[in-house]
Order: sequence, then C-alpha cells, then structure tokens
Amino acid sequence: MGGRWNPPSSFPVVYTALSEETARAELIRLAARQNLDLSSFLPRRLYILQVDLEAVLDLTSEEALQAVGLRISDVQSDDPSACQLVGDAAHKLSLEGILAPSAASTGPILAIFELNLRPDSVVEAQSFASWP
Repeated sequence: MGGRWNPPSSFPVVYTALSEETARAELIRLAARQNLDLSSFLPRRLYILQVDLEAVLDLTSEEALQAVGLRISDVQSDDPSACQLVGDAAHKLSLEGILAPSAASTGPILAIFELNLRPDSVVEAQSFASWP
C-alpha cells in the first residue's frame, strides 16, 4: 500500500520513531486517518531497535527539506505523494533510509529501506513491550 516515504507497490520500508511519544502519536494519527477507534489497533508491541546505518538522508532541518523540494506541510499532509517522490529517489540512490520529522509533528521518525541495507548496517530488535 505504500507509506509516507514509499509509493504503493514499490519497496518495503520499516517505519520507526525515535521516541515512544512519537510512535504513539503516529499510531493515533493512523487510526484517525482511517476513521477507526484507536482500540481497534490494540494490543500492539512496541519494539526497541538497535539501528546503525551508514547512508541516511537527514531531513530533520527546514533547510534539508527545502533542498529536496519539500516543506514541513508536505510531511504533515494527508497526501504523501511529495514525500513518496523523495523516498523513491533516495531508495534508487541506494540510501538506507530517511530521518525526517514525524507527520504527527511530535519528533523524528526513521524510515528504513530494507532492501538497501549495507553489510555492516544493523537493524536488530533488542526488546519489546506490550501496549495494552
């Protein structure tokens, strides 16, 4: 189905957040966009990952967003098409992911491009907790 940083029927992405608060806000936003009660997404598991990547596009500053033709409003829009174009280009350039502001505007997310992981890169689950 695609996501914020990958077009439909394109490439797999692991969407992560750098804080539990951001992960929670993203889940709440997802439920609202689908007109579903948050409880329909629960229970869930919150995984703590160890991530060490070599080639990530950092879009956490306004200047970086502008450099790739985006604005924060594009990132927070219900229409992900502008972000998908950037994600597709980053994937084609063999980048391992994109660090960007959350669409829920609470902190950064990291979109990991699974197929582009380099031999020395690490994405490992360290632990998990249940969200009741």
